[in-house]
Amino acid sequence: MRKFNQNQIISRRGHNVPADVHKLVVKMAARCMRELSKKDYELPELTGSIIVRTKKSSQRSNGGRHGICIEVARYMAGEDCIYEYAAIRSDAVIGSVANAGSAENALFSVVAHEVAHHVQRAYAMRMAYECGKPEWEAMMQKPHGKGWQMIYRWLRRELVNPAIAAALKEAA
Repeated sequence: MRKFNQNQIISRRGHNVPADVHKLVVKMAARCMRELSKKDYELPELTGSIIVRTKKSSQRSNGGRHGICIEVARYMAGEDCIYEYAAIRSDAVIGSVANAGSAENALFSVVAHEVAHHVQRAYAMRMAYECGKPEWEAMMQKPHGKGWQMIYRWLRRELVNPAIAAALKEAA
């Protein structure tokens, strides 16, 4: 299996987003994609590109088939909370976190959340159709359903949550 590489990222920085903040988001997205390209996960090879956009406009972040768009206003304000949807808010692995240890960790969770949407739409749904996996097809339909939660759980468990634990341990 070929590893995901930085050349697969198409980068689009918002006019009011500092270059260093944009580069941080791109680096986080690349880490997420590299993690998901490992053989440990039941996903097809991540061969396509991902568009990584950043903006500072106090709107929501989003992710879809072509890529992700990350809102950086909360990060730039220094917020270190992770806010999740009601359906997963209390989940021990992918739920909300009152203190993520740093604004960077909170931003990392947003990037992972949106990368999970991208992989769900661009790869996992296609795999369900092409490989004739009816269980995957049903699981991957809902934007915050079981399929997306599975992908997001992998990213939180392997990348984001360890960074939060290390930051909190260091602060103690």
